[in-house]
Amino acid sequence: MFTLTPGRLLLLAIVVTVACADGAYRLWKRRATDDIGPRTFGVVLALLVLGAGLVWAGVLVEWLAP
Repeated sequence: MFTLTPGRLLLLAIVVTVACADGAYRLWKRRATDDIGPRTFGVVLALLVLGAGLVWAGVLVEWLAP
């Protein structure tokens, strides 16, 4: 069975952060060419940042757990 050890959770957080950064870059490129509006850009960017933040919050909680 697969368990989320602190090391695996850290690796998962790094992968999710890189994926979110790539998504933000691609989103910024689409915004620069006016493919999407500013409101859509803001909402999707906020969701990407929220997702990456939640993963890192999980890492912090796991590492600080007694």
